[in-house]
Amino acid sequence: MNRFGKQDDRENQGEADARRPLREYSEGPPGLSPSMQWFRLEKTAYWLLPLLIFFAILFGGIYLVVKFDLFNMGSEASLRSVPYLDPFGNILVPELMESHVAAIGGRNALENIRSLRYKGRIVEDTGEINFQILISSPDKGMIITEPGEDRSQRLVLNGDVAWQVSERGDGERNVTLLGEKDTASLKWSLRLHNTFRDLALRGRSEGFSARKIDFLERPCFELTKTLPEGSRFVAVLDAETLYLLKLYEPTQNGESRERLELVYDDHRRVSGIVEAYKTKTYKEGELYNEIFIDYVEIDPGLVSSLFQVPEKLVR
Repeated sequence: MNRFGKQDDRENQGEADARRPLREYSEGPPGLSPSMQWFRLEKTAYWLLPLLIFFAILFGGIYLVVKFDLFNMGSEASLRSVPYLDPFGNILVPELMESHVAAIGGRNALENIRSLRYKGRIVEDTGEINFQILISSPDKGMIITEPGEDRSQRLVLNGDVAWQVSERGDGERNVTLLGEKDTASLKWSLRLHNTFRDLALRGRSEGFSARKIDFLERPCFELTKTLPEGSRFVAVLDAETLYLLKLYEPTQNGESRERLELVYDDHRRVSGIVEAYKTKTYKEGELYNEIFIDYVEIDPGLVSSLFQVPEKLVR
C-alpha cells in the first residue's frame, strides 16, 4: 500500500486478472453457442449446396459428352473425319470400311447378332406383297410372302439346302426342293441385299479403290472393286454418316449375269444397329421394286425347328 492508502496498481491488476475467465486468454475468438453454430451451418449450406449441385451437373455432363459423344450422336462425323484419311487427304480403304462398321452399330454388336425378324412390303408393277424375313445365324433363313393368307409361301434355307413351301386355305401343303440358281438367289436375298456389310465385317478390303463423289446431292465415298470376270462391285457411303446409300453388284442369273443396283434410304437405329427401312432395286438400270420395312426385331429368339429340313427332302 502506498502513502495514499491504496494498493499498488500492479497488485490491483493482478487480482483482476485472476478473476477474469480463462477463455479471454485464448488466441482465437470466443467459442460459439450450439444455436449460433447451427445457424452458421445452415447459412453456409444455403449457398454451398446449390454450388455443389451445379458442379455435379457440370462434370456429369462433361463425362457423358466424352463417354457417349452426345454432340456428335446425330452425324457421328467428327470422330470419323480423321482415321480413314491420310495427311494428304487420301482415303484409306480398310480404315474407311472399319469406320462404316462402327457407324452402323460396331463390330461387337453386329457380330453378336444371332437372329433377326423383318416385316414389310414389296411394291412392284403388279401390286404390293407383304412379307416377313427370319434370319438365324449363321446359315438359316426364311422369307414368307403374304403371311397368314391362303396364298402364303415360304422360301426356307438351311445351309446349302433350300426349299419352297406353298400352303392353301384347305390345309394342303406342297414342298419343293429349290435348284442351285434359286438357292443362290435366296442366300443373296437373306443378306438383305447388303453384301458390303459382310465384306466390311470380314475385313475384306483388298482390291478396293476409293474416291470422293456426289450422290443424291450429298458428298459421298465410292468404293469400287473389279471382279475376276471384269464386272465392277460398287458401294457408296454417305460422307457424313458413313451409312450405305448405294450398292451395285452383278449377280448370276442362270447362264447370264444381271446388274443389280440398290439404293438405300430412311436409315434408323434399332437396338443400336442401323437399318435402312427403304430400298429401291434396279435391274439393268430399270426400277424393279421398292422394299419398305415396317418392323425390325434384333435377336427375337427363333427356334431351330423353323428351319428343319422336311423329311421328304432328306430321303
